[in-house]
Amino acid sequence: MTREERTQRHVIPLVALSAVLTGMSYLLMQYALAWVCLIPMFYVLERQPAKGAALYGALYGAITASILYYWVIPVASSYAGGFTCHSLLVFAGLVAYFSIYGVVFGLGYHLLLRRSDNRVLAGVSTAALYVLLEALRTKLFPGSPWCHYTLACSQAQHSA
Repeated sequence: MTREERTQRHVIPLVALSAVLTGMSYLLMQYALAWVCLIPMFYVLERQPAKGAALYGALYGAITASILYYWVIPVASSYAGGFTCHSLLVFAGLVAYFSIYGVVFGLGYHLLLRRSDNRVLAGVSTAALYVLLEALRTKLFPGSPWCHYTLACSQAQHSA
């Protein structure tokens, strides 16, 4: 087994780990966890072509959203007077919506990393991209506070 095959075998667990850590840092307001939750994702994205970066970005977004929006199905079912397919549709819509940001971030990270000769500039640009995407997400649906999970903005008051 080559080194690349061994690395590829760990890709999905690393993406899942990053997504779970991100979800837990949001839900539990663990700001220290938020500082390290994206490290496994960066490790994966650094070794992927554009298509892989988009795919694993979508997976990251879907897992993170599934953790963040676990409550949608029982709450929507309760308000509808019993379990309905509408609650699943709302949940699926939120997961798909959040996954789009994972795709854009994965592709953006890939592009920034490949086009930059300076790793520090690529890192600062990646952080700016993440903050920009979170700001866009909160501005697109301002009346939906449950879509306003902001990892980057939460770190402003809790710097290392």
